[in-house]
Amino acid sequence: MSGPDLPAPTLSASPLALEVRARIDEIMASHAPQQPRLGETYARLWGHTTATSRGGKLVRAHLLLGAYDALTRGEPQPAPAPRDAALDVAAAVELLHHAFLLIDDVIDGDHSRRGAPNLPGQLLAEAGSDAPAAHWAASASILMGTDMLSLAHHIALAHDALRPSTQTHLARLWRLAVTDSVAGELLDVGLADGVIAPTSARVESMTALKTATYTFELPLRAAACLAGRAELDDTLRRIGQHLGLGFQLQDDILSVFGDSAHHGKPAFSDLREGKHTLLLSHARHTTAWAAIRDLLDSEPFTPETARALADLLEDCGARTEVDRRITDHFASASNLLYLVPSALESHLEDLVGRLKDRAV
Repeated sequence: MSGPDLPAPTLSASPLALEVRARIDEIMASHAPQQPRLGETYARLWGHTTATSRGGKLVRAHLLLGAYDALTRGEPQPAPAPRDAALDVAAAVELLHHAFLLIDDVIDGDHSRRGAPNLPGQLLAEAGSDAPAAHWAASASILMGTDMLSLAHHIALAHDALRPSTQTHLARLWRLAVTDSVAGELLDVGLADGVIAPTSARVESMTALKTATYTFELPLRAAACLAGRAELDDTLRRIGQHLGLGFQLQDDILSVFGDSAHHGKPAFSDLREGKHTLLLSHARHTTAWAAIRDLLDSEPFTPETARALADLLEDCGARTEVDRRITDHFASASNLLYLVPSALESHLEDLVGRLKDRAV
């Protein structure tokens, strides 16, 4: 896809994003290990994990806190949660995202993220590249990801100012987001490994489960919950699902046709890992599939192989089909915005506009 690199630098430098980033730094510092009984190894890993938690576009936090601010602006609201609680939940959603990345990088065998070594990459650089070092790096990343999952849950739900009913609703949304993400990742791995038969329905389900729920539905629905606007829950779920599907399909396009220096993922990582995206799902039903399948199975998988695959996916119409679906999902989200209050409508219109032109 083409378009200016607007979303990443604009969102990540916005006042909301800077506010969330400062809060995440405070959280990580306040939960840094102080007890000697945890040992130097844990303390060092916590430092690495803190460092790798910085960066990113903070789309989820920007969406949540911006939606909360929009819903609590102007007309009186029915006893919303205080803004510092919303800020904590926004920070917690980003910590949840970081936890998923720590574990996902192990599953995918990636050693870099956002153009720099990720946690496994840093540990391998320290310990070497033999089998014990590789096992140590993978194990440490999974364990720290588990620790981050627990911390994110605690920060999201432990604020003293949250009413019990709000905590209960948030806990349900949180559980749904984690469960959907796990189910989506299981489908992703199973499809890539050939354990699950690839069908268009399964690929579409995987796309929705692994991204839409926690990246867009959770922030929007949590914002409504915190703002005391539970009547908006289903509408925001529907908007979030369309935004999430469009966002994930953009990621699939960028992984194959984008610039890794901009989007931060290793070049052609989806093709190298054999991920069954909708690009491949569409290509499977074209005359180009035999050539695409042979290239996917070829060893070694080289940059030349990846570029040949990208050309075939372009020529067989797969890219055009996925681009069409991206446009449809963003249009469907836009068509639902009249159902939300005007301040939130403006916030979401701005976000949809940025996402349409996303190149990172």
